[in-house]
Amino acid sequence: MKMKLVVVQFFIISLLLSSSLFTLSNADSSPCNGKCNARCSKAGRQDRCLKYCNICCEKCDDHCVPSGTYGNKDECPSSCNGKCNARCSKAGRQDRCLKYCNICCEKCDDHCVPSGTYGNKDECPCYRDMKNSKGQPKCP
Repeated sequence: MKMKLVVVQFFIISLLLSSSLFTLSNADSSPCNGKCNARCSKAGRQDRCLKYCNICCEKCDDHCVPSGTYGNKDECPSSCNGKCNARCSKAGRQDRCLKYCNICCEKCDDHCVPSGTYGNKDECPCYRDMKNSKGQPKCP
């Protein structure tokens, strides 16, 4: 009789432990997952949207994800925005300059943008060495 009781107790304890471990392993551990799920809920390629949303969110110090399902990117300040605004302040095609400057800055781990409005690319090797599909410098 005692042996049956021990086996039953062991079985019940095992069941409880395994279910609690399963719950813990499925928990949403990243502060970005819920925000990105909402952001990408209407995306055509939801898997791709979630992937890149989570990458960007994890890079932000405050884990910022813009509200809504599209646009509103200005809600999450990037450390690159101010640097690129200064870099492109005298550009003839400012919208294009800002676009590529921000792309380059975000791709560089140190978010480096050269000082001044032209030149000085030796300050940021990652920014300097990026090339477009034609092999020309990508970053302004």
